[in-house]
This record gives sequence, C-alpha cells and structure tokens, in this order.
Amino acid sequence: MTVNENDSRFQQSRKITIVGCIGIIVIATLLFVISGVIARNSVQEKYNVAIAKRAAMRTQLEKVPDIFNRMTGFGCGADVEAIVEDAIDQVNGLHDVAQIGELEHTWDICTDAWNEINRGCRESRNEPAFIDLQTEMEGVRNRYSTEKNNYLEAEEVYNNSLNGLMEKMFGIDFGRLD
Repeated sequence: MTVNENDSRFQQSRKITIVGCIGIIVIATLLFVISGVIARNSVQEKYNVAIAKRAAMRTQLEKVPDIFNRMTGFGCGADVEAIVEDAIDQVNGLHDVAQIGELEHTWDICTDAWNEINRGCRESRNEPAFIDLQTEMEGVRNRYSTEKNNYLEAEEVYNNSLNGLMEKMFGIDFGRLD
C-alpha cells in the first residue's frame, strides 16, 4: 500500500464518519420534533376533552329555564316568580364558553330559585304535574353533578399534563383550567 492509498482510505473513512454524524444529528432532530408534535397533540386532546365536559355542564343548566317556566304555571306567588325569572335570565345570559365559576354561580342561583319554588308552591307539591317537574329537576341536578365531576377529573388530567418534561421543553400550554 502506498501513502496515497492510505490517505485515500483515511479520507473515505473521514467522509463516512462525517456523513454518519450528520445522519445521526438529522435523525435526532426529527425524533425531537416528532416528540414535540406528539406531546402537543396529547395536551390538545386533553384540553378538548375538558372543554367538552364543561360544555356538558352548561347543557344541563340550559334545561332549567324550561322546567322553571312550567313551574310558574302553578301560581306560587309574585316573589317566587321574580326569583325564577332572575334564575332564567342568569342561565340565558351565560357566555358561550362559560368558565366553571360562572357555571357554578348560575347553578347556585338555580338551586336557590328551586328552593323558593318548593317553599312558595306548598299547595301544588302533591299534584302529579308538579311531582313530574320535581323529578325532572332532580334528574337535571344529578346529571349536572355527574358532568361537574367529569369536568373536574378532565381538568386535573389536563393541568397535570402541563407539568411533563416534553410539555415544558416545547412550551406547550393552552392555559391552565380553573
């Protein structure tokens, strides 16, 4: 072997090493980017689930005005009707993407109105139509409570997902849910 052949082999070996290093860097970069995309999609999915659960709470709240409107037909008194109207206005005034605090505040107003209906409509409580409305309202209350628990679980999963290494490295954060 001559010196030129050794140099040629050395140069070829060097070129192969350089190409190999570049290849490894490219592959590592691609894996890093793909990991970021996967992490972002995972967080986005958890966020969407939580928002859908919160929307389900609102859906239950939106059933209350119809029940209350049918209850005012029992003539429970002007005070009760005013409280019921306020509760209906509160539900109808919810923002399209109401936050949990707004939903809870509205639910509390509806619960207070419901208690006033029960106090003011003592004579009607034994009527079958009133009992049906009470049953319907209790069903809404149970579904709202279930949806609230589902939302709180989804909120916790989402908020905890923001603490992962990939999420922090890529700055993935759609904002903490309250």
